[in-house]
Amino acid sequence: MLPVPLVGLAGSFLGEIDDSAREELLSSANLLDLRRGQRVYPDLSERRIGFVLEGIARAYVSGPDGRQLTTRYVRERSIIVTSAPGTTSGPLPVAHDAVTPVTIVDLDFAAVVALQRSNPTAGRALAAETTRRLADVLRTFTATYFGTLKDRLAAHLLDTAEGQQEEGDMVAPVTQQELAIALGTAREVVGRALRQFQADGLVLVQRGGVRILDAKRLIAAAGPWWKPSRSLIMDGELADDLYDASPHPVIAIDSDGQAVYANPATKHVFGLEPREVVGRSATMLIGLPNRAPWSAVLPRFTQDREAGPVGLEGDCTGTRSDGSEFPAEITILPAYRGDAVVVFATVVDLSYRDALRARLARQQGPVAP
Repeated sequence: MLPVPLVGLAGSFLGEIDDSAREELLSSANLLDLRRGQRVYPDLSERRIGFVLEGIARAYVSGPDGRQLTTRYVRERSIIVTSAPGTTSGPLPVAHDAVTPVTIVDLDFAAVVALQRSNPTAGRALAAETTRRLADVLRTFTATYFGTLKDRLAAHLLDTAEGQQEEGDMVAPVTQQELAIALGTAREVVGRALRQFQADGLVLVQRGGVRILDAKRLIAAAGPWWKPSRSLIMDGELADDLYDASPHPVIAIDSDGQAVYANPATKHVFGLEPREVVGRSATMLIGLPNRAPWSAVLPRFTQDREAGPVGLEGDCTGTRSDGSEFPAEITILPAYRGDAVVVFATVVDLSYRDALRARLARQQGPVAP
């Protein structure tokens, strides 16, 4: 089992390597905080690799005429690499811009390569991360070739969306110009498509981004090649037992607010066996400040069959069996069992963020004025 501060890293590159490999990589790592719109690694001639601690970045390649092709969106607990194989003249440079404020754990590229060769867990973890990255790129290229502009626009809005705890909606913090660049088209074309989405009740274009009003229909508009990100989980219609292998706690809640299913990961995060979770009120697992918002959002799912997924992010907290609280990312999604509605909640323990940030800040020492 991962140490408690790192339990939220499960399912990621840093979470899949053994303790000695992780210690070796973190001992030479640095912390990079980037503003929205800032390039993650400005010099693409350098081989760099980083772990996304917070935020969303857009990966893209540029042509000789300056046009950009978005290859994927990179979220928390994923790896950023400044190059990809595929050209006869050498690695293909891949740039990354911060869509939101982004924090990167900058790893030593040579150390990662050496560990890949000498440490089996690092080799497997990097191979798994590379497979995930290539799958994302393949889906993007497939959607670009076969999909319509509206398909791609819907996908980009969903990929950049962030949960809004107060409203229960999701907002893509992007401008029409940024969307046009990401989609490789003119701003006027994007504007027309957004106006149509708005007229159809899917989104609301507002200052600071695009608010998603109907996530379920926007997902349908994104086409068959789009895959939900970690923050927008659409597995609720699958069999419950498929959640057993999830590295993060997944809890099913009935219309009365009682837990009717819990996967094994609840033991690592909450300190409770699945059988101890089932039958409890789900609000007891939520931090006290978030119980009122949770109770307000839950009926929306149990009473409205058209409700889509919602991410409760921001200042969410969970409560362990000993009463201690931890920062959490909570995503909820309804699933239907005949006439009954069951809400699935996925909880990611974000304690590792503060742990990694504090450790790397100590390593780097005071920042010169």
